[in-house]
Amino acid sequence: MNKKPKIGIAFGGGGTRAGANIGALEVLEQNNIKIDMVSGTSAGSAAAALCAWGYDSHFIKEIFLNADLTELIGPKPSMTGLLVPEGYLKIIREHTGDGNIEDAFLPLYIVAADLVSKKQVIFTEGNIARAVHASSAIPGLIKPVKLGDMLLTDGGIINNCPADVLRANGADIVLAINCSCMAPYKPKNHIDVVLRAMDMTGGCDPEKIDADWLINPIEEPLGILDRHAMEKSYIMGKQCAEAHIEELKELISNYHGNQS
Repeated sequence: MNKKPKIGIAFGGGGTRAGANIGALEVLEQNNIKIDMVSGTSAGSAAAALCAWGYDSHFIKEIFLNADLTELIGPKPSMTGLLVPEGYLKIIREHTGDGNIEDAFLPLYIVAADLVSKKQVIFTEGNIARAVHASSAIPGLIKPVKLGDMLLTDGGIINNCPADVLRANGADIVLAINCSCMAPYKPKNHIDVVLRAMDMTGGCDPEKIDADWLINPIEEPLGILDRHAMEKSYIMGKQCAEAHIEELKELISNYHGNQS
């Protein structure tokens, strides 16, 4: 008998560019490709959380593409940050019942970085909203999350598209959506400078993403303050996934054919 491969998907971070995750997920659903486990970093952790909780791409798209960015993340300057993600986290709490990672329908792995130890932290249990908050705390913009002796910040500085986490936890075929922008551009504001600097870290290097099917949909710079950026990145993700979906089908088919 052929063994069905366990398929995992890694959702990359990148602020509003992470809308590409939703577009790619939609294409997978349209082609009846079932996801068995999911990981995410930064804005990708929000999509990962909702996906693992059982919501489809249409539902996730409606939430984030119709949201007012200023309601998701608002200004609140402090010594360690400029913004607070209250609206963003409210969405996660509301749609997961403020639940725990271990209660999700799919195995879920959320990645953050500890500023104290300089190590990656992988959330596999505990409150989902807290994990998403920690994973999305962009350095210099959103205040780090204190948890025990750790000071947690955006996982993108270490592992912006955590495909390797899925591989380490038993995924047979690993899919990854890299939402970093590799195209050259000049940052236009303080927030652009921070995100561009993160694009340059090792955690955002596509060559270091351990995936069997990797797409890089972000072909042009998209500012986090651009109210149309989420929709633009969603379209990019959908188009890129459609362009490479036959490669994925062949990969899955070959896996079936090679098992006994």
